[in-house]
Amino acid sequence: MLIVDQVKCTGCGSCAKDCPVAAIAVCEKKAIVAEHCVYCGVCLRVCRAGALALYQVPPETALTCTSCPVRCTIKPGFFGACRRYLNHEGV
Repeated sequence: MLIVDQVKCTGCGSCAKDCPVAAIAVCEKKAIVAEHCVYCGVCLRVCRAGALALYQVPPETALTCTSCPVRCTIKPGFFGACRRYLNHEGV
């Protein structure tokens, strides 16, 4: 689960711009994370305010992709950060 600290978030949009799956939007100068986030951590690396935190409690039905060092967590019906792999019913 990706958590946004609404107090620290400045709404700069770096996280939204760099998210490989477009899972982050900025609304009213605060970042909002969508359900198709793959927990790849790109946003954590670009957030200058330190407003994002990743808690590794993936949904039971999610798969961790091991095809690259990112090791994103893909929920059923969604693609990973590279957009090459889809979690199709747990496969």
